[in-house]
Amino acid sequence: MPANTLATGMNWSTAPEFAVNLMPTQLGNIPLQVTVNDQPAYLYFLCSGAPGSICTTDQIDVLTPLDSTVGPVKIIVYNGISSASFTANMLPAAPSFPLVGGRYVVATHIDNSLVGPTSFSAPGYPFRPAKPGETIQAFAFGLGLPKNGILDGSASQAGELPSPPLCQIGSRPATVSYAGLINPGLYQLNVVVPDTSASGDNLMTCTLNGVTSPPRDLIAVQP
Repeated sequence: MPANTLATGMNWSTAPEFAVNLMPTQLGNIPLQVTVNDQPAYLYFLCSGAPGSICTTDQIDVLTPLDSTVGPVKIIVYNGISSASFTANMLPAAPSFPLVGGRYVVATHIDNSLVGPTSFSAPGYPFRPAKPGETIQAFAFGLGLPKNGILDGSASQAGELPSPPLCQIGSRPATVSYAGLINPGLYQLNVVVPDTSASGDNLMTCTLNGVTSPPRDLIAVQP
């Protein structure tokens, strides 16, 4: 990672490209770029593992470019010189959830307050569990293209998915009343917590195109 990387890391929130409705392929004056299948990826976050940094190892988070390839693709990091390429498997969809507290799906109640154990609450950020039968808004990654498609590189990306993922909460089917892209790389799922959900921590998974999210993520439920 370049020596002038900030100890707190850098993300794309202040990238000037957003002023012209584009996403950045480089952050600030950090000479670092990533390609996926020979196409520039969009840099979301980078952080050095140097002493004093918030990261224990070098970290680069990217949003992959549009690409219909299915199967292994090569990834290269360029920092003045190109790294050796490595491969990752590209799929039409690969569901996963952003997490809070290490294992809990990032979600909100319909009033936009946070879903989770009450022990997570902090001043200005109250958490409370979901209730059986309640519709919550869960957030996700890797659900593929919306019905209307998107423009590669555009910072304006939104649209309903052609079909929602199949979700379960506590091994019970959970109705998904809406599934769509709301920001570059970020999806929203409106999910009805099953009436029969047990009180406490419930595993939550979603499956799309035969791929299931990691089977360890939780939703806190309390009648």
